Amino acid sequence: MLDKRGSDRRSPTRTPLIASCMIILTALVPLADAAVLPATIDEDMTLAAADSPWQMRSDVFIAAGATVTVEPNVHVIAEGDWRLTVAGTLNAMAPMGTRIVFRAPEIASSGVWKGIFFTRGSTGRFQRCTFRSATTNLTIDGADVRLYNCHVRRASADGVMAMGDAFFKAAYCRFQNNGRHGVQIQTSRPQGAIIFSEFIGSGAHPVRVKAGCLQMLRRGNSFEHNGVDALGVDCDAAVDITDTVCWRDQGLPLDMTVGSATADLIIDSEAALRIKPGVRIYPPRRLVVRGRLLVDGEADGAVTIQPKGEAVPGDWMGIAVEPRGVVRMKNATVGFAEDGFRVGDARIYLKNTLIRDCSRDGIFAGGSAHVDLAGCTISACGRNGVAIPQGTCSAKIHSTRVVESGQYPMRLAATVVESLRHGNSWRDHAHNAIGVVCTTDPDIADDDAWLAQGIPFDLTADPDATTLRIARGGRLTVREGVAVRGGTLRADGVLVASGTPDRPVTFDAATDAPAPGDWTGIEYAPGSAGRLVNAVVRNARIGVNVQSDGWIQLRNTRVHHCLEDGIRAGGSAVPLITGCTVRDNMRWGVSIHHDAQPMLGASGSTANPGMNTFMRNAEYDLANQTPRAILAQQNWWGHATESEIGARILDRSEDDSLGPVNFTPFLDSAPTAGSGAVAATAPLAVMSVAAVSAGRGAAIHVALSRPADVRVTLRNIAGRMVRSIDTRADTRSTVHWDGRDRRGRLVPAGRYVVEVEALAETGESSRALTTLNLAR
Repeated sequence: MLDKRGSDRRSPTRTPLIASCMIILTALVPLADAAVLPATIDEDMTLAAADSPWQMRSDVFIAAGATVTVEPNVHVIAEGDWRLTVAGTLNAMAPMGTRIVFRAPEIASSGVWKGIFFTRGSTGRFQRCTFRSATTNLTIDGADVRLYNCHVRRASADGVMAMGDAFFKAAYCRFQNNGRHGVQIQTSRPQGAIIFSEFIGSGAHPVRVKAGCLQMLRRGNSFEHNGVDALGVDCDAAVDITDTVCWRDQGLPLDMTVGSATADLIIDSEAALRIKPGVRIYPPRRLVVRGRLLVDGEADGAVTIQPKGEAVPGDWMGIAVEPRGVVRMKNATVGFAEDGFRVGDARIYLKNTLIRDCSRDGIFAGGSAHVDLAGCTISACGRNGVAIPQGTCSAKIHSTRVVESGQYPMRLAATVVESLRHGNSWRDHAHNAIGVVCTTDPDIADDDAWLAQGIPFDLTADPDATTLRIARGGRLTVREGVAVRGGTLRADGVLVASGTPDRPVTFDAATDAPAPGDWTGIEYAPGSAGRLVNAVVRNARIGVNVQSDGWIQLRNTRVHHCLEDGIRAGGSAVPLITGCTVRDNMRWGVSIHHDAQPMLGASGSTANPGMNTFMRNAEYDLANQTPRAILAQQNWWGHATESEIGARILDRSEDDSLGPVNFTPFLDSAPTAGSGAVAATAPLAVMSVAAVSAGRGAAIHVALSRPADVRVTLRNIAGRMVRSIDTRADTRSTVHWDGRDRRGRLVPAGRYVVEVEALAETGESSRALTTLNLAR
C-alpha cells in the first residue's frame, strides 16, 4: 500500500491534545511540509491522519480499480482550482467525535476549486465528512455515492450534482449556504434516497430534481431560509414518469416551472404516479396522463395543483388524460388552468375535489371518456363547469356543486344527462340550466332517466341542433320535478314524463321571457309510445303533437299558451287524454286530423273517463278536422251552457265536411281531485299586490293563496293597456316589468294601474288592482 507525501514521515504516536491542536492549525494555515496528493492514484492508498493536511496541487485522478481510504480527522485541501476525479473508490468514514474535511484553504471561500467528480461506475462512501468551497462540491455521473451525517457547504453552484444513472443517498446530512441548490439530481433512472437531511440558505431551490427522481425525497427532511421556498422539479424528459412513483409531502411546494416553458409532466402508459396528502404542486405547462395518476389527499391534508403567486385563469393548460389513462383523485384542488381536466378515451374518478378558476371548462371530456364525480366543487370557470358534448361518453355525477360558470354549469350530450344523480347544486351561472347537446341522431338509443336537478335542462345548448331524438327502441323517462326548456322533443321510441301534483314535469321555452311559439313542442312520431302524467307544456308552437297509433296517454297534464294548438292528434293516433287542462292556446285547444280518434271521454267509461278542462283557447277549444264522429264527453268547458260549449267546438255544425263532436253529457263544474284532474287544495285568491318603481321599470309583488298562473296587466291613467306579462307564480312572487310597452318602447314616467289576475287549472280565478308611480 502506497503512502505518498511531500516531506519526512511523521510519528503516528501523538497525544490527543497535540493531534487536536494540529488539526486546528492545519485548518487555519497550510503547512509547508503538508502531504501532497499525486496527480494519478492507480493503486490502493490511505490518507493518514498523521500526515494531514493532504494537499491537492493539481488535478487528482483516482483510477478505476484503485481505492483511496481517508482516515478520520484528515483535511484534504485544494490549493487551486483543481478537481478530484474518482473512477475507482473513495472511502471517508469518520466515527462519532471525528470529522473528515474536503475544502479550499480559506474556510469562508466559495467556488475556488472544482470539487470531487465521480465518473460512471465509481464509488464513494462518506460519513461525518464536510465538503465545502467548490464550484460544485460533489458531482456524481453514473456513480454510487452515499453520505451519512455529512455537511455540504458553500459551493458556488450546487452542493451535490447527480446525473446519468447515479445512485445517491444522503442521510442525516446538512446542505448549507450553497450558491444555487443544495442537491440537484438530473438522472433519468433514480436510485437512492434523501432522508432526515437539512437544507439551509441555498441561493435558489434547496433541491432541484428530475420529476422521475422526486421519490428519492423521503421522510424527515427540513428546509429553511432558502432563496426559493419550493422544490424545483424538472419536466424536460421525453417521458418523466416511467414506472411506479410516489411523491410525499416535504413541507414545500413542488415547483415544476423550473425547466422549459413548454415542458409537460408525462406519465407513461405503463406507469403510475401516486401523490400523498399535503403535497402542493406548481404545475408545468401541462400534466399528461397516459398511465395512472393517483392523488390521495385527506380532509386536513389536501393535494393542491395550481400556479404559484397571483395566478389567473389559463396560467397553465391543465391535466390531459389521454387514451386509456386513469385519474383517481380525492381531497384535491386543481386551479387556474385552461381546462382543469381534458379527458379523451380515458377515465377520471374525482371525490371531494375542487376545480376552480379555469379559463375554459372545469372538465372537458370526449370520445369514450368516463367521468365520475362525487362531492366535488367546480367554481368560476370561464365556459362550463363540466362539458361532455359527445354521446359516446359516460359519467356518474352526484353530490357535486357548480358555481359561477361563464356559460352552463354542465353542458352534456343528451344521453349523458342521465349521469346526473341526486345531491347536485348550482348557483350563479350565465345560463342557470343544464345545457343539453342534441347533435347525435338519435340522442337517446337505450333506456335513460332524467332526475330533477333544481334547474332546467336546456335543449338549445347547441343552437344548430336543438331537436332531442329518442330512437325507436330507446326510452327516455323524465322524473318528477324536472324542467325541460326549448328545442323539440321527438319520440320515435318511448317518452315518459312522470310528475306528481306537487312536482310536475314542465316543458317550456328557453327564452328569457317565454312567449307562445318560442319552442317547437313534444312530438310522438308514428310507432312511438309513452305518457305525460302530471306535466305542464306551455309556450310551444304545438304543445303535444301525437302522430302515433301506439299507446300514448296524457293524464293530469296542463297545456297552455301555445302558438297554434295545445294538443294535436294526427295519423292514426288514439291517445288517451284525461284529467288534462288545455287552455289559452293561440288557435285551437285540441285539434284532430287524418284518421286520429283521441280518447277524450266517454260517458260511463272507466277506461276513457274524460274529466278534462278545455277553455279560453283563441279560436276553438276543440277542432275536429276529420269526417269522423268524435266523443268528448264528461269534460268541463269553463261553463255549463250547452249552446256556448257547442260554439267553442269546430265540427259539422260549422262545416258539413267535418264529423260531429258529441260533448254531452258534460261536467257542470270543474273536475275534482278525485276525478283524476289536478285540483286545487284551497280557494284561489290574490291575497295582496304591491308595485314599486325599480330601475327603468317596476317590481310587482304578488301574494297568492296557492301557486297559480298569473297575468299582470299595466294600463295608463286613461285605461289603455300598456303591457301584459304572463308568468307562473308561487304563493309569494315578484314579477319584473322592464318599463317598456308591447312594442318595446320605454313608457314615460307617471301613474299606472296594475291589474293582477290569477287563474287556477280548474278555471277558478281571482283579481286585484293597485297603482304604480313610475319614476325615471
